[in-house]
Amino acid sequence: MCCDARRMSVLAFAVSVLATVLAIRAELARAEELPIKIQAAYLFNFTRFVEWPADGARLVVCVVGAELLGELLDDLARRPNAGPALQVKLGWPDNPAACQLLYLSRREPRRAELLRQSRGQPVLTVSDAPDFIAEGGLIGFYLDDGRLKVAVNAAAARAAGLKLSGKLLEVARVVE
Repeated sequence: MCCDARRMSVLAFAVSVLATVLAIRAELARAEELPIKIQAAYLFNFTRFVEWPADGARLVVCVVGAELLGELLDDLARRPNAGPALQVKLGWPDNPAACQLLYLSRREPRRAELLRQSRGQPVLTVSDAPDFIAEGGLIGFYLDDGRLKVAVNAAAARAAGLKLSGKLLEVARVVE
């Protein structure tokens, strides 16, 4: 009987630890979702504050390595009176130059390859990778004192033939 009571006690402890770990993971997932929602809102608004050389009726936004971000952006784009018409494509694009906005997750192992393929094209490249601006990307997300901020590579934007609005430049840290 003593062994059964001990097993039950160990089992109860294990279940308690497992429940705590699952609760912590759920909280972390919710905590990670907030920056993703903010990034989606930023991406959506970037389409309003950037001029492409050949504006079409619909902007193609390619999202690589961040499916939830792409889904949130697609939801924003489908709202009535949402602004410019967006077509959100998830996954590796066949031709990165066909994307007006190309989001590359820091978790995407071949990010540098897509960045290289889109260089010099009228593609607004955006990422949450730490050294994205230094690598030649146009817009990089970063955390400053726990807040999501934006850095803009103005020289790369000019080289891509993109015109960034003053409103975007006001909220960004501009790097030449």
